[in-house]
Amino acid sequence: GNLKEAAAVDKMKALFLPCWTYSGNTESHWAADVGSSTRSGWAPTSGSHSERFEGVLVPASQGIKRSELGEVGDFRFEGLIDTSREYLQGAAVESFGMTRKQSRDHAQPAFERAVAGRVSQTMGNRKLRNLHVNTLVSDMYSEPVLLPLWIFAYRYKNEPYRFVMNGQTGKSTGKAPFSYAKLIAIIAAVLAAFGGLAALVMCLGVLGSAMS
Repeated sequence: GNLKEAAAVDKMKALFLPCWTYSGNTESHWAADVGSSTRSGWAPTSGSHSERFEGVLVPASQGIKRSELGEVGDFRFEGLIDTSREYLQGAAVESFGMTRKQSRDHAQPAFERAVAGRVSQTMGNRKLRNLHVNTLVSDMYSEPVLLPLWIFAYRYKNEPYRFVMNGQTGKSTGKAPFSYAKLIAIIAAVLAAFGGLAALVMCLGVLGSAMS
């Protein structure tokens, strides 16, 4: 509740994040367990998937987690501008911490994660677990890009927190302080409300019996 007053802003800055973006044709075989009406509630299934992917990202940064980049993803690669020094003035530009050759070792699992996402989408609302994907990538092509991000960092009770925002779409991700005391208070209030409702139902039942 006091986050707005108590948090101390460390920094908010524009950042151009170095990445390698890959494209390629994929031929995949996958296996998983899907929800079913069997005794265990699960049934094995498998299939294949073929698709050409564009914009599969391999971060060449040491400062941003892959999970953070995935959560703010959906970058647009059409109409990219020339990252001239004039345009980048005032923004932090992280240098590439991974060569093209090094990034290829990370491209294969990145394609497999992309395929796994597609397979999950095809399942619709069906439950899915233990998904394993084997993918063969052909005609693989890569190029370096700088992705625009906003980094917002603050401290609350001496603990650091930060939010990362996609500089194109505004999609963001981050971690905020969590109050267990508030959670307990909410649970207690809900239980009290249910208790009060139960008592009211009992009283109405007794009153109804007395009037009949």
